[in-house]
Amino acid sequence: MGIDWAGQSLPAEHDAAFDAFAARAATAMRPSSHGDVVHSRPVAINFGAPTDDPPKVVVFYGGNDGVLRAVNGNRSASIGSVPAGHEMWSFIAPEFYPYIKRLRDNNTQITFLGNTTTTPAPQPKPYGFDGPLTSYTHAGDTWIFGGMRRGGRMIYAFDVSDITDDPDSPSLKWRLGCPNLDDDVGCTAVDITDIGQTWSSPTVLKASGYFDVVSIAGVDTNVPKPMLIMGGGYDSCEDADPNTCTSADKGNRIYVLDANTGAVLRTFDTDRGVVGDVFVVTNRTTGLAQWAYAADLGGNIYRISGVNANTALASTAPGSWTITKIAALGCNNTATCTANRKFMFAPDVVVEPAPNSGTHILLIGSGDREKPLRDYTSAYGVSNYFFMLKDVPTDSTWLATNMGTCPSANVMCLDSLYGITGSDDPVAADLANKKGWYLGLNAHEQVVTSAITVFGGTTFSTHTPTVPDPDACASDLGTARVYNIRYNNAAPSKPNATNRYEEIRGGGLPPSPVAGQVKLDGDGPIVPFIIGADPRSPLEGGLPVPPSLTTLPKSITYWYIEK
Repeated sequence: MGIDWAGQSLPAEHDAAFDAFAARAATAMRPSSHGDVVHSRPVAINFGAPTDDPPKVVVFYGGNDGVLRAVNGNRSASIGSVPAGHEMWSFIAPEFYPYIKRLRDNNTQITFLGNTTTTPAPQPKPYGFDGPLTSYTHAGDTWIFGGMRRGGRMIYAFDVSDITDDPDSPSLKWRLGCPNLDDDVGCTAVDITDIGQTWSSPTVLKASGYFDVVSIAGVDTNVPKPMLIMGGGYDSCEDADPNTCTSADKGNRIYVLDANTGAVLRTFDTDRGVVGDVFVVTNRTTGLAQWAYAADLGGNIYRISGVNANTALASTAPGSWTITKIAALGCNNTATCTANRKFMFAPDVVVEPAPNSGTHILLIGSGDREKPLRDYTSAYGVSNYFFMLKDVPTDSTWLATNMGTCPSANVMCLDSLYGITGSDDPVAADLANKKGWYLGLNAHEQVVTSAITVFGGTTFSTHTPTVPDPDACASDLGTARVYNIRYNNAAPSKPNATNRYEEIRGGGLPPSPVAGQVKLDGDGPIVPFIIGADPRSPLEGGLPVPPSLTTLPKSITYWYIEK
């Protein structure tokens, strides 16, 4: 006689079934065995020919169970013997090995704000492949590059060229960085010991100054080789409230790497850690890199150029590239401040058309996404802004005129820009002698996503924490807002809109908006889309706001397209 879940007696014939169920339950895969996917953005690659039906889509992403996965991303079709939605291949970095048993035991208290547990002492949450992924595809080669974010200080590169033919074929190309979060023991190279937690996407680029000589039709030809450019990363000194960072901390770098070998080709120094992507401005005909821009956690913005600040990367070898700090926006009027504005994402860059050819518009917002609660008093008290900066990199006098009363020569500050408050939009006369503008946000509001510009309209999202109510019966995720504004003057970009922003249902921390083009099913047309511009949900997709200007900017995309 068995006992059911309510304590009632069961007929004897149920005993065998109950025992079989209990045996399965003891070894069954629990639903949470797949780790949380928090910051890793998937990379989807179609390994089939454009005409293949069905395609061979493989999706790569990382999780905080330490596993980097490749999954059959087709809607319904198998790839080889792997059904749609099933895992094809996975990898666990050795940096995560010490946490595997801890996850299996599932009995460790996690450190979090307000946790007063003392016995046993709570431990930091373990992170795995929590960082961004990027890819490079050319002439049959497909490489994946992955960072670990809070999971480690390593970058991994894999060759996954034949994964659809042989799921066991992916191989490790190289690994670069340091295996320990707290020391430099075992770093893979001497010139990488300053790397922090690998938050920045390894952005693929090519430039004519870095090449192989290849014989094509009997003629020796310079063929550009792929490189990676990425920020130096995050240091835990940023977690203090306020931060305790100095120039000696990790991540105050920008690295240029050989994408094939992982060799460090160039290292640039920055004032603070660079955790956002490095934005590469390319020649739209050749696809080769011309300039690059990056921002750091001290509120500074940098331009990466060729042999000098006003020369494009072009044919310059990466070892001779230079860096110039063009803006210091972390503080109001001084060179340093204790609780500064932070840039955690790359600037969006818009290349203006004639008659302003050569002018780069940089769009970026400040905020500390890692401290979203009002309990972080230093971050809560920072006055954040959304910025539009104009840069003319070929003009050697650009940073020497109309700079206002900035404390550092040739570096833009707030006084170089036009301040926008309230609902008024600046006119041409307001901006004539300014290097751009800055838009005041609501009290305690932080920009928590990157910005993207489509058809002259810039989209980004913010978050404002609320005061906790001890008598509330439900959690309060704060106020999230999505902004849709014109890139040139911050006016509302949606037709008939009277406000620059709308509140996002549910609050919380939205993901960054993305945009592109997609071909509809069958013989459908190719249409533009944007995800993250709709207040109904940060995951809501739709058509971008149609252009209302007769002349539109040339918006640069975030991904690298092999020409």
